[in-house]
Amino acid sequence: GDWNNSSHWSFTSGGTPDPNDCQLPDALTNVVFDANSGFTPTSNTVSMPSSGAYVKDMTWINAPNNPIISSPANTYQGYEMNIYGSITLQNNMQYFVNNTYFRSQEMGNTITTNGAVLKVNSDDTNFTSNFTFDSVGGWILQDDLTIGYIGLLGGTFDTNGNTIRCESINSGSSGSVSYSVTIYLSNS
Repeated sequence: GDWNNSSHWSFTSGGTPDPNDCQLPDALTNVVFDANSGFTPTSNTVSMPSSGAYVKDMTWINAPNNPIISSPANTYQGYEMNIYGSITLQNNMQYFVNNTYFRSQEMGNTITTNGAVLKVNSDDTNFTSNFTFDSVGGWILQDDLTIGYIGLLGGTFDTNGNTIRCESINSGSSGSVSYSVTIYLSNS
């Protein structure tokens, strides 16, 4: 379903959505996709909004029918995921989001892919997703990561000894704001 459709969101797992009471997730909202999220073999895709999506933590756990979160085909601008905490994907899913921005101001956040497929979009077989760290927070990688680009504009990224396969790792500044950047590669 469409990320921006409030009738798809509930405050509890398997709860009845209330479009009059339930708001779209924001930077303070923990989002969980699980066995009660309503994925079926013919309806297993969450469509990203062009304005981007915002969450604190995003967790995929036991969602059935090989779920997909996706930007539209052949889009490389907009449609970004903004994570203000941790992300946990599940092993039988596809994460077709071009750019994911990590924006927490807290240390100790985690990134767990569980072998999920990370691509720009479903029609693009050549380009993997991009992760950009753009805040003062810290993230610890929990497993191996295959990604297109890692951008370090601010914060701390600890590979935790996991294998990283990527096209490039770049460090720079975020416009007029300059954050400290730290990367721990520890045997990666």
